Parts: sequence; structure tokens; C-alpha cells
Amino acid sequence: MQSTNVDEHTTAEIQSPHLRPTLGHPQFILSPESSPAIPDSGYFASNFMLGVGVLIIQPATGKVVVVRDVREDGSVYWFFPKGRKDVGEDFREAALREAYEESGYRVSLMPLFTPSKAPNPAKPVEDIWKQGLNTEPIYMSNYYWAPDAYNKQIPHIYLTLWYVAELAQDAVYHEGTGVETEENFETHLMEYEEAILKVEAPFKEVLRLGYKLWKEKVQRLAVEAEQSQ
Repeated sequence: MQSTNVDEHTTAEIQSPHLRPTLGHPQFILSPESSPAIPDSGYFASNFMLGVGVLIIQPATGKVVVVRDVREDGSVYWFFPKGRKDVGEDFREAALREAYEESGYRVSLMPLFTPSKAPNPAKPVEDIWKQGLNTEPIYMSNYYWAPDAYNKQIPHIYLTLWYVAELAQDAVYHEGTGVETEENFETHLMEYEEAILKVEAPFKEVLRLGYKLWKEKVQRLAVEAEQSQ
């Protein structure tokens, strides 16, 4: 997540709904949890890629699933399951598939009080912070992929929607669930404090925000249960 300094000119722009971010003035602050807004853009099919990522939490223990890979140069890479959406595949289906392929665990999406801006026809709310439990993405990351960075592909923008999933306490680990390039992946269950030190951006932001939403859900449901007695 980028840190930004809001100068007087930028602050004035933010206050006007008619002004939009441009390449010359990209620093439109959205919130402390997000990067600044990017200029209005458009991409042809060959220049963008849609993907999903999953933060897996085991509610019974509070631990999270972190995958370890050793790259060709010998460096160790810690990450959360993620990957491209297949043709015709739903984003949620893709998230559950990637979680299974890269972690070896079957999981389910975790309902959270995510302040999603997606409308809810069944229970409309004017304030997104009063959204009911939902399984909408909690985060979106944007990454520029250079033309020679991976199999000499055409340069493109990689947009990833991040979900939170839950792992049952008695979940069974399955070996050999990944594709050929994922054969050396190792799956680890870690405490939050250890995981936050292992992963880098954007995984660190996803972990921090997803874990916070989960803890807030637990506390909120506990209060509601107590009040209903």
C-alpha cells in the first residue's frame, strides 16, 4: 500500500466531485486502507488479466494458511493462494479452486461484515458500514506485468480480487493438488504474528484487513448473542 502526502492542491481537488485523477495529478486519497485513486483507464482483452486471491483463516485456532515456495534463485517466497480466473469461471469458484490447488485444503468463503459497495437488493442499506454478513471481496490489488517478466507475455495489468475463507478444525490436507509449477509448494498454518512477518505486499495488507474483519465479526456476534439473552 502506498503512503502519500496530501498537499493543499490535492486536498482541494478531493473536495470537488467534478475533478478526477490524471497522470499529472494521481494523488487522490481514498482511505488509509487503500492506495490513491488511479487515472480513468481502459484495457483491451490482451492487456489485462483477472485473478483471485484467498486469505484462509482457521477460526478454531485463529491461525492462517501461508504457502511457501522456493524460487529458482533460491529465495523463499511466502504467499496466500492466488491465481488467474479461468474462462467462464465465477470469481468465487475461482477463489475456492485456487485455495484448494495451492494450499491442499478444501475451504469455504467466510461471511464477514465487509463494507462492500456492491448493492444488496435483499437488504438495502444506505451506509456501507452497516452491511450485513457477506462474502464479497475485501481487497483488490493491481499489478503491472512487464512483457518479459513471465514467459515473454504481452504487457498487461493484473487485477486480483481478494476473498477471506475459513478452514475447518478437522480439515484434511491433500497432497498433489497443484499444477506442475506448484509441485514444490509447502502449506503452513501460522499464528497471525508470524505470518505478518513472512509475507510482503499485497499479502500483508490482505492479512491485516481480513484478520481485522474476522475479529470484528466475532466480537459483534458475541455482543449480539449476549444482548439477545
